[in-house]
Amino acid sequence: MATINRPPNLNPPSKLALRLINRDKIEIPVDIEILIKEFADIEEVIFPTNVDAVLLEKKDPFTRPKILVSKLLPKNRLRFTLAHELGHILIPWHVGTIFCHTDASYIYENDTYWKIEKEANEFASELLINSNWIFSVLSKNDLVTAFNIFRKANISDQAIIIKLQEFLPFESAIALCDASGKIISLAEHLKIHKQFEKSTIFSIRETLQNHQEICLQSSGNRLIYIFQDVEFNSETSKKNFETLTSFKENEKDIFIEILKSQNKMDLSAKINGIIGNANNQYPYATDFEFYLILKKILSHRDSLHGIVLDSRFKKFCALKAKSIRP
Repeated sequence: MATINRPPNLNPPSKLALRLINRDKIEIPVDIEILIKEFADIEEVIFPTNVDAVLLEKKDPFTRPKILVSKLLPKNRLRFTLAHELGHILIPWHVGTIFCHTDASYIYENDTYWKIEKEANEFASELLINSNWIFSVLSKNDLVTAFNIFRKANISDQAIIIKLQEFLPFESAIALCDASGKIISLAEHLKIHKQFEKSTIFSIRETLQNHQEICLQSSGNRLIYIFQDVEFNSETSKKNFETLTSFKENEKDIFIEILKSQNKMDLSAKINGIIGNANNQYPYATDFEFYLILKKILSHRDSLHGIVLDSRFKKFCALKAKSIRP
C-alpha cells in the first residue's frame, strides 16, 4: 500500500471529463474510438506538417464537428489524441478550427493557443486515466504493482508518469529514461531532499541510495525506473514501531524533555506546525506510515539536527503518530 497525498483539486477541464465518466459510467480502458463518434465525424489523413489532428470549424453547439487525425500516430498516441480532440469539442470556450499537438510533456507558453492545448490535454488525461481510479489503485498497491495496473488504461508510459505527479507516494519517484540514462519525463515526491540534479537517472539514484529501485521496460528502448522508500515495506521497521509505541509514556512530556535538554523550547511552535501540516497532507497514512513520515520530514530540517539526534526522538515520533492516528 502506498502512502499518498490527498486527491488533488481538479481543474475545470478535468471536472468536465469526470462528469462525462460519471454520466456514461465509463470504465477503463476507455473505448475512446466509440465514444468520440457520439460527438464528431472522424477522418484519417496524412498531414504535410507536424500536426496530430485538426478540429474543423467548431463554431457553435449545433454544428457537428469533424476531426482530421494523422494516420501515422501509434495506437496509444492516437487514443490520447482522440481524447484531446473530444476535450476541444466539449470545453465550451474552445471554438473555431484548432490545429493540435498532443504531446503530453509539451511545455506550454502563456498564449491563448497553448493554453487551450494544455486544457485539452488535461481533459484527455482525466478521461483516460481518471483521478479517482488512480487514487483507488495507489491506496491498495505498491507503486510498481500500481504502475503496471495503470498501463491497462492503454496510454503511453509518459502520459501515465505526468498524470501521477500529484499522486505519488511519500519519498518516491518514477522516471522515463532513454538508453543513455537521460530523463525524458519525471514524477517525484522528494520534497524533503535538498535541490539535486534531475536530468539523469544517475543523479536520482545517488540521492536515493536507501530506496528500492525497480526497472521496467518501456517502448522504443526506453526504461522506467521506480524508486520506493524501503522502510515503508520493512517488517523490521514495523516491529520497531510496535516496540516504541508499547511504552506507556506521554509524547508531550517526551517532546518537552527533548526541547529542554537541547535548550530549544523556542522551536516548539515550529515543530508542531510541521507535524500539523504533515497530518493534513497525508490523512490516509496509517499510524506506522505517519511515524516514518514524521521521522523523515523532521530529520531533513537542519535547524532540528540536535533534536533528531536525541535518543528519545524516534519514540516521540512513534507515540505522536499513534496519538494522531489511534
